Amino acid sequence: MLDKLHPPHNVREGDTVRVVNLPGCPRANTMGHAHVQHLDGTFAGLVCTNSLLSEEEYMEHLRRRIAEHEARERATERNL
Repeated sequence: MLDKLHPPHNVREGDTVRVVNLPGCPRANTMGHAHVQHLDGTFAGLVCTNSLLSEEEYMEHLRRRIAEHEARERATERNL
């Protein structure tokens, strides 16, 4: 929820990022946060580690969202 209220530097939902340990900073997940960078090496920001999903988890997340959307559409069509 924290990442939704105060989004990281330049990361959007669905972006593929890499967790990095920066010099002088706590290691990733020491305090529930991690620095991330885009795959091209540009800094992306500091995110809550519970906001990070593996590719498999993200695909499942998308499947659930699609199913919910289709269910809402079917319900709307029945109500017409």
